[in-house]
Amino acid sequence: MKSVRFFGQQKVEVCDVSEPAIFDPHEVKVKIERAGVCRSDLHVVKGILDVNIPITLGHEAVGTVAEIGEKVTNVKIGDKVIVDYVLSCGACESCIRGENNLCIASKALGFEADGVFTEYITLPETNVVKIKSVAPVDALPVLGCAVVTSLHAIRLSNVSAGDSAIVFGVGGVGYHAVQLLKLFGLKVMAIDISDKKLEYALKAGATLGINPNKQSVREIVLEETQGLGADVAFDFVGKVTEAIRCVRKGGKVVLVGISRDNITLNPMEMLLSEKAILSSMDHTRLDLVKTVKLVEEGLIDLSHSVSQVLPLEQANEAFRILEGNIGDPIRLVLKS
Repeated sequence: MKSVRFFGQQKVEVCDVSEPAIFDPHEVKVKIERAGVCRSDLHVVKGILDVNIPITLGHEAVGTVAEIGEKVTNVKIGDKVIVDYVLSCGACESCIRGENNLCIASKALGFEADGVFTEYITLPETNVVKIKSVAPVDALPVLGCAVVTSLHAIRLSNVSAGDSAIVFGVGGVGYHAVQLLKLFGLKVMAIDISDKKLEYALKAGATLGINPNKQSVREIVLEETQGLGADVAFDFVGKVTEAIRCVRKGGKVVLVGISRDNITLNPMEMLLSEKAILSSMDHTRLDLVKTVKLVEEGLIDLSHSVSQVLPLEQANEAFRILEGNIGDPIRLVLKS
C-alpha cells in the first residue's frame, strides 16, 4: 500500500509499505478515505517539531472499518469512523481521570507513531469514533483535529454564554473555534492577516473581523468592550503578548497554536490584573465523542472547512500550498 513517509531534513516520499495486520483482539483495521493536512504536519516537515523518524505522517482522518479483532465491540466492519490520534495507556492516573491527552505514555499518530497519510492503519478500538454519514466525506477529517482541538480549548477556558472572545488566527483550527464559540453563545472577534479567512469567520458567526496589518487590534477590542478588554482570547498563531493585552482584568488567554517564540511577561502586570494563561494540548477521547455528536446533530457547518482535496501521492504539493499559503486554505485534504 502507499504511505507518505518522512525521513528527516524535509524529505517526504510516497512509499510502498506492507499493509498492516491485526495482532491484538481489541484492534481495528481502518481503510483511510480522507486525511487532513494540518499545519503541525508542516511543522514536522520543516523541523519545528521533533518526531520519530522515519515515520508515516498525518493524524487527522476519516475512514471505514475494514477488519476487527475478535474482542472488538464498539464498531463493526463497514462503519464510518473518525480516527482519534491520541494513543494512551488507559490505566495511568490521567487516563482514569478522563484526561487521556495527558497520559504518561501517550503517543500521537504522525509524531511518535505511524500516522494516517496511508491507505490502511490498525488502531485500538478506543481510537476510533463511529459517525453517521451526515456530511461530505471530504470534510469529515477535520473533526479529528481542527474541530476537536477547538472544543477542548474552549472547554478548558470555562467560558459562559454572553462572554466576549477573541480568536487569534482563523485558519483550520481557529475557523472552527469561531463556530463553536458562537454556538455556545459568545460574542466572537476574529483576528487574521487574511481578509479571505476573516470573511469566512464572519460567515461562521464572528461579529467582527480585524486585520492586524490594517488596524490596531487592541484599540478595536477595547472599543468593542467598553474599554475593559475581552473575557477570553484563544491564540492559534503565537500572538501571546498581544492576546494578554487584549483581555480584561481577570481575563484568560488560552494557548493552542504551536510556537517556539519566547515571550516576556511582566509578573507584576499579571499579578495586579489577575489575568490567567492556560495551555491546551490536543483533546480527550470524550471531546472527540462530543464533537462527532455536534456534527451529527447539524450544529457544526463543515461546508467551508476544506479548501482543496489532492491525491495521497501529492502530499508534497499539499505541503507546498500550505507553506506558501497559496489561496489562503482553511484545510487541505489528501484522498487515499
